[in-house]
Amino acid sequence: MRTILVILSILFSCSLNAQTKEKNQIKIEQGELGIVRDSNLEFKLLESGVYSKDRLSIITIYTLTEQNFEQDCNVYSKYGKKYDIKISTKYQFNREAISNISKLSNPIPLDYLKYELIPEIRFAAREITGYYTFDELDQNKAGKEILEFLKTRLKTGVLIKSIDIEIINK
Repeated sequence: MRTILVILSILFSCSLNAQTKEKNQIKIEQGELGIVRDSNLEFKLLESGVYSKDRLSIITIYTLTEQNFEQDCNVYSKYGKKYDIKISTKYQFNREAISNISKLSNPIPLDYLKYELIPEIRFAAREITGYYTFDELDQNKAGKEILEFLKTRLKTGVLIKSIDIEIINK
């Protein structure tokens, strides 16, 4: 009976070690780039593959492929009329800039879309659409200006490919 308990305890501890090792590994897929920040705030670039994760390290994974999102926003035209618009944005992380992220004074946050991109696009849309009439908004002239405006405000490392504006209510 004692032998069976010893064998069971050995098997149980082995299975716990195996589960712990699995949890401490992270896989970076093709088309992704990882940045490891260790306890000394030093950065290391991770290409695609499987890596062991130290419990004090923070790993941020960035998707390098083109990403899309749509955001509804209400804006005012040149004459003060309120419009509901849908802003479609295509963006992509720039591989070279992400690899140099340790040189940035304020590294790109994990949820870049939520904390950086959406607020900037909403700000730009509200700021710029006020200079356009309904017809100009309908022709998407403001989209090009919003794109240029964002290029000056966003952090290095993100490439905004296009911004399209669609008026929801006319």
